[in-house]
Amino acid sequence: MRLRVPRLDHPGALNGRAHDGVQHVDRGGARAGLVAPDDTTYEYLAGRPFAPAGAEWEAALSRWRGLPTDEGAAYDRSIVLDGAALEPMITFGTSPEWNSDHRAGARARSGGRPHRARIAPQGAGLHGHRAGKPLLGRSVDVVFIGSCTNGRLSDLRAAAGLLRGRKVNPKVRVLIVPGSKDVKRQAEAEGLAEVFRAAGAEWRRRVARCASP
Repeated sequence: MRLRVPRLDHPGALNGRAHDGVQHVDRGGARAGLVAPDDTTYEYLAGRPFAPAGAEWEAALSRWRGLPTDEGAAYDRSIVLDGAALEPMITFGTSPEWNSDHRAGARARSGGRPHRARIAPQGAGLHGHRAGKPLLGRSVDVVFIGSCTNGRLSDLRAAAGLLRGRKVNPKVRVLIVPGSKDVKRQAEAEGLAEVFRAAGAEWRRRVARCASP
């Protein structure tokens, strides 16, 4: 099956990043995702540690540019989504499948897996949510920024811009996790970590898929 998302020009969309494309496919419930690299990917890789250089870089580019699907390729099924038309979603519990339109009440999508549907109400109850009750407007006690699709240096700069000169509500815990060791070093060199700490947020490090002190 092919899934095409031709329009993702709203805030928080892919913005041309192939890695983010895979992340969004995974968050959407796919078992696997393959997104061809693009010019943004090549620009990001150029000159980085472990990236090919010189003639090897040009050879690698030639191979990578042959990865996109052949024009006119046939698929058993094709789905086209307009990302700009999707409503913002709010998740709850411990699974991305437990989510709701930001205007609607708590509910869960089982994704065709009945055992998920049975577990989902527990996820809502775990956080004090009631089925059908709106999630928008509820108080927030923990805020998590970073790690995967929100852990780029640009994301951390944006977060620091919002927190600079402000204080985290004492009733709220804010955890900030850079997406990689390189991002962590760059953010610390720019003074972003100190901005977060001064605001009362926790500056943490990423270990595998989890956040760690």
